[in-house]
Amino acid sequence: LAVWVLLLIVIPATLNVAIQQKEVNALGLSTLMRSRNMPSTKEAMATALDQFYTYYPDMEARVDTAGRFFFNKGYSAFLYNTDQASAQLVDSFTHSIQERISKMQRFLPVNPAVNTLELFNDVAGTGIKSKFAFRQGVTAFHKKIFWFSNGALFDNRYMTVADYANAPSFVYVNAPGQSAAVLLRLSWIVLLMLVCLLAAYYNLSEKRLYN
Repeated sequence: LAVWVLLLIVIPATLNVAIQQKEVNALGLSTLMRSRNMPSTKEAMATALDQFYTYYPDMEARVDTAGRFFFNKGYSAFLYNTDQASAQLVDSFTHSIQERISKMQRFLPVNPAVNTLELFNDVAGTGIKSKFAFRQGVTAFHKKIFWFSNGALFDNRYMTVADYANAPSFVYVNAPGQSAAVLLRLSWIVLLMLVCLLAAYYNLSEKRLYN
């Protein structure tokens, strides 16, 4: 019973407290998302476009306040600028989580509860690695969607049938866990279980709790 409590409760709880990083939070990102609004003025649109063109200096960085697409461009540029700012916060947040997971991975051999959970996640493709891979796929697709929706806009024209025919599609293939790594971790969990069972068997035999 003491070994069971140690392996499944004490060690996981201790590691969780020891490795926990207080700086891992999404407050900055949530604050940015709540502030996604801009005044519908020419000055605000011009400011957004100026910042947008710093990302794409090869595009014509001329603010045409008389163009019929000016306000549409300005708002799209504002959304793009906000996405760039949020991307930095998300990357920082993700990096902190990856560091925490990397530290936790070192203690998997003495943490059978988390080790087993991670093993199932690797087999099913539902672990944190799959989540990060999915995020990368979504990020790449988001960029394609932005230019599909706004490419014609920044060319000062409306979308055509040909543009719609080239609409991007999201494709994501989740790479399964490597068989060798899965078998190695499974073997360790089984070995640890057998050691605990043998220890319990000899302990109970000495105490003659059963015939």
